[in-house]
Amino acid sequence: MDIHPLVVHFPIALLPLGALLDLYALWRGGRVWHQFAYTAIVLGVSSAMVAVLTGNAAAADHWDRHEVVDVLSMHEDWATGTLFCGLLLVLGRLPLQLKGDVEQKKWVLWTVGSAAGGGLVLATAYYGGMLVYEYGVGVQFGG
Repeated sequence: MDIHPLVVHFPIALLPLGALLDLYALWRGGRVWHQFAYTAIVLGVSSAMVAVLTGNAAAADHWDRHEVVDVLSMHEDWATGTLFCGLLLVLGRLPLQLKGDVEQKKWVLWTVGSAAGGGLVLATAYYGGMLVYEYGVGVQFGG
């Protein structure tokens, strides 16, 4: 059973949510919003790991379909980039989260990073949607 469609929606929702919470924290102030953002990012990256693994398994059956190879490759590349960016965000931001540093420049830098991660996951989702809705990848017809 292909569970990729079940898990992809978690990083799609959580990574942009983390970016939005970081932006809200910069606008309103308050470290607690950065904590919420970091939690969303950690959960988003964790679910992105599962999505990449299940996506690689699901893609194995479609590499011989010449009409989808380019889009499938783009989707896989964007997913890998999203995962690496997310891991960098989680690990790089951890010391800031632990020590509670409130220097505004650091929070701005990591907010830009979380926005980049949110953008990457949306690009990944675009190509995934193209695979499903334009090429029918993973769609079963009939009963």
